[in-house]
Amino acid sequence: MKAHYHSHFGAEETLEQKGLLNELRAVVESIVSLEHDEIVAAFISKGWEPYPIFSDRQYDCDAYKQRVVVEVEGVDKDRVIDYYHCKFFRFLAWRDVSKGDVGILITGVRKTSEFANGTYLAMKNDLNTFSKTLQFPIYLVGLHEDPLLNCVHEIEAS
Repeated sequence: MKAHYHSHFGAEETLEQKGLLNELRAVVESIVSLEHDEIVAAFISKGWEPYPIFSDRQYDCDAYKQRVVVEVEGVDKDRVIDYYHCKFFRFLAWRDVSKGDVGILITGVRKTSEFANGTYLAMKNDLNTFSKTLQFPIYLVGLHEDPLLNCVHEIEAS
């Protein structure tokens, strides 16, 4: 599995301060499938757990530890971009109820005609576009299984 990382609004530094950056990367490196449930299970096996934003258990995140919120979206299927934007708003909700210091969004990297720049790159661009609104640390992780899809670095550089 190949992973690409992007730190928004100091997310990497916040994870480092919490002592969770290396743990996060170790979990990501242990992922062997792009199946949503298997990615969540990799976090749970390391002591992360689903956790609700609100007491009625509506809007659980996929994994949570030390006020770090993990959402996995679009790794095993294509999603409309609004699904990802909803995750951005959920991260802000976590901040607003004083339960979250940093969000981690794990998504797929694709290069198809429909998603020419891949989900990861689209989200990276959106984080930059919405940077005045999204003043919350978000660590974007893009995963792919295709060893030939290392063109992400070339696309990112342009």
